[in-house]
Amino acid sequence: MRREPRQELVRLDGFEILSSPLSRPIDYARTAALQMVAEVLEEGAAGGAPEDAVFRLALAVLDEMQVGRVWMPVTYFALWMNRLMGGCRSWDIVWFCGLDLRGGARWIFGPTSDGVTCGDDRRGGSLVVSRSRWGWRRGCFVGPWKGLAEEAWPSARGADLRRFAVETLERHLERRLVSARALGRA
Repeated sequence: MRREPRQELVRLDGFEILSSPLSRPIDYARTAALQMVAEVLEEGAAGGAPEDAVFRLALAVLDEMQVGRVWMPVTYFALWMNRLMGGCRSWDIVWFCGLDLRGGARWIFGPTSDGVTCGDDRRGGSLVVSRSRWGWRRGCFVGPWKGLAEEAWPSARGADLRRFAVETLERHLERRLVSARALGRA
């Protein structure tokens, strides 16, 4: 509950659980994906302060995660949490040289720096994110959620984009996400 300035505090005497992600079938991948959402929310919430956008994102993602269909929601969640936490300075312009990468250049990221680089500014350990995945990343910020959810997402689809989003989250949280490693084994 968000508290506005000069507003009375509210006391809750009880609550009722209306829905639980654990009330639906569970497998290893879904369990690991649910744990990743919980871990990021626990670590990323500034002092436990409620954020409407984060709450709505979590509800949408948890509702979409089903046995055999976790890869799109968890990728979407990791990308959006980066954005909501301020971890996407610019993912279309190279920070070092100012090159605009929207014109079909290669999307390269490094495990020790934020954002993307071009081939000339690439650092050791950098990895390429495919153009089609990068295009999906842009679409997930502007397109309708349901359209994305209808597409087939095997575990290999978006693995490079998911890795980029998870490593960026880990840098901003200043810790490794144990659940992301478990999800990688699914």
